[in-house]
Amino acid sequence: MKIELKKSGQHNRHKDVAAAVVWTTSGSLVSAGDDHRVLQWNETLDDASELINLKEEWYPTSVAVGPNPKRSQGDVFAIAFDDGKFRLMAQTGRIEKTVEAHTGAITTLRWSADGQSILTAGEDGLMKVWSRAGMLRTVLAQSAQPVYGAAWSPCGSRAIHTAGKHVAVVSLKATAKAETWKAHDGVVLCVDWGAASNLIVSGGEDGRYKVWDAFGRLLYASTPDLYPITSCRWSPTGDAFAVGGYNSVRLCDRAGWSYAVDKPATGSVYEVQWSHDGTRLAGACASGDVLLGQLVMRSVSSPRYVVTQTGPATLIARSIAANTDEELDFREPIVKMVLRFGHLVVTTATQCVVYAEDNWLSPSTIMLKAPAVAVTLGRSHIALADKTDTITVYTYDGKTASTIKPPHAQSDRFSATSIAVADDTVAIIDHRDAKAVRVYDTQSGKEMGKPLVHSVEISTILLDQGGASLDRCLAFVDKNRDLCIVQVRRSQRRAEKIATMVSDAMWHDDHHMLATLQEAKLQLWFYPACAFVDQDMLSFTKQGVVTGGDLGKAPYLTSFSGNTCSVRRADGASMTFSVPPQVAVLQSHTSRNAWEDAIRLCRFIKEDALWACLAVIATKAKELNAAEIAYAAVNAIDKVEFLQLVKSIPTAEGRKAELAVFSGQIEEAATTLLQAGLIYRLVDMYIRLFDWDKALDVAIKHKTHVDTVLASRQRYLEGLGQRESKAKFVQYSQSVEVDWDDIQLKIQQALEAEKQRPGATPYV
Repeated sequence: MKIELKKSGQHNRHKDVAAAVVWTTSGSLVSAGDDHRVLQWNETLDDASELINLKEEWYPTSVAVGPNPKRSQGDVFAIAFDDGKFRLMAQTGRIEKTVEAHTGAITTLRWSADGQSILTAGEDGLMKVWSRAGMLRTVLAQSAQPVYGAAWSPCGSRAIHTAGKHVAVVSLKATAKAETWKAHDGVVLCVDWGAASNLIVSGGEDGRYKVWDAFGRLLYASTPDLYPITSCRWSPTGDAFAVGGYNSVRLCDRAGWSYAVDKPATGSVYEVQWSHDGTRLAGACASGDVLLGQLVMRSVSSPRYVVTQTGPATLIARSIAANTDEELDFREPIVKMVLRFGHLVVTTATQCVVYAEDNWLSPSTIMLKAPAVAVTLGRSHIALADKTDTITVYTYDGKTASTIKPPHAQSDRFSATSIAVADDTVAIIDHRDAKAVRVYDTQSGKEMGKPLVHSVEISTILLDQGGASLDRCLAFVDKNRDLCIVQVRRSQRRAEKIATMVSDAMWHDDHHMLATLQEAKLQLWFYPACAFVDQDMLSFTKQGVVTGGDLGKAPYLTSFSGNTCSVRRADGASMTFSVPPQVAVLQSHTSRNAWEDAIRLCRFIKEDALWACLAVIATKAKELNAAEIAYAAVNAIDKVEFLQLVKSIPTAEGRKAELAVFSGQIEEAATTLLQAGLIYRLVDMYIRLFDWDKALDVAIKHKTHVDTVLASRQRYLEGLGQRESKAKFVQYSQSVEVDWDDIQLKIQQALEAEKQRPGATPYV
């Protein structure tokens, strides 16, 4: 990936310093300079027209564009000046409001994503929030040093600003405490907070730029440059950012390493700004020049192809095996491209074009009502979020499956990490409450049940692509870097934490396998759903990958398909690791109920991880013979004896309930037994779980085995040397006679009656 930069010609550039650039809502580039002019440029920078003529004593320092309620009158410009005032101006140059904001120059002015607030920071050390009409709302921060940079958080509830060598995150809530940390060895000159990435980039006089997470943890620090870093800005897509310095513009990956650097002879680049679609970059320079760059040489890859952008509207798809090229041309500049699951999806401003790797000549074309802001792929569907705060789900042949309008949605907060799609499920992080995940059906677009609510904010969600619909697993990483999974299509959603300190995670493209990066180490989970069946086997079914060394501080996963897993290191190097193929073969056998083949495979490989996977999968599928063999192979004798006990239960409902208890699905087991009318087994289940209250309630409701519960409770308390303290048990103990001989007879009769039930057959 690189930026092809072009600078304005000598005859039409600013006659003095170009202090700021901004993109209008229509996509035009506007710049403001110390020559008291606001210029609007054409697409090639060959010509500029004067948009606003400023007074001689006005020196602009920052410009932002906000929405105009009266759309016919164009955008509203908020222009900050060195006299501490900012002015709201129309495109005609008419001043709508003048606000005395700071003492000394305003260094930064940012409009909020919703267009309702304005953030300013100045040389007086203050950071303030204003209404869109210019009314002061709050003073967010006070510093003894000038604030040279400030930015909104993605959700708009916090803001970040510079303070000497430090940066600080301040909440709009007055009671919240500011988070401050030392960022650089010199004064911090610029800072930005990515809306899509939720990461922070800063640059300082020490010549370094650094990447931080939202909690101030350092992810990347560049080598020092000879000159200060004067500007930085995240791309709207969140996968890259740009930094400007003296005679330099650098394009960087979200992990921090540099894609490319350009050396225009323009002096310091005071500001860089991305276009709304993230395909172009503009810069304001000390020489008065305005820079315009086009993003090219972007590359995506799959096991079979590498697709590279060679021009604004041109792609080359190269076959890795045949070493042949296919050239793909588009009528508009390319905005996004994603290659996965055997398909290439490319979006422009008005189209979404879908190619199959097996057929580059006949793509499916989808006409878009609004520009796409996020594209997420599943094995059979595409989830496309657009500027209308809507997510549309398409099949790969271009047909619309459903349209989803999440409540409280904000288009600028949609990203590949906040949307996940599978064959039958779409999951979205709630934009109002990041602790919640909303789950929708792919075909109908209807929400399935209440949102899944976690205890802390969720940063990344991923949907399992393999397995049955009922067992669909959602994996999510929260802000504490804990990895949890949950079966989202079950009525009782139970989240299980399976790993900590996880920086990235990715499901396999075809099978129920998960790759994670934990403390810069690659970890493979061969069957994560065993957390819902037998957590004791979870440690057996994971395997650390020998990487030959540390992967660095901030690696991330790029692909997990076939028998390979690829990781991008913090220095930009891509590393590919092999994945044991026998796990995928085992899951293929079990998915088609070929249990004998699965057992033969495990006996041939002779690995505990494979036996553990088979044990869990077979237990889940209620194939008790295969599960018994697998548990015996890993020396889990207690579980073998338990399975033999389950096989002795005469009814299928009883066996199903016992396995549900084994997996921790207590409510499911109770429902199964209640519907089957196996009251004694239900009472006995609660007694074995020491849930005495429920055991007594069931016995009283069905008017049977009340004495069984009381006798079992009495024996339990005698073993502990305690007396009865529950009022309900004391009450029934006075009116119900306990006789163990009668109890044993009733139990025997209940078991005999179960054997005589219609359909009761021994397990074979």
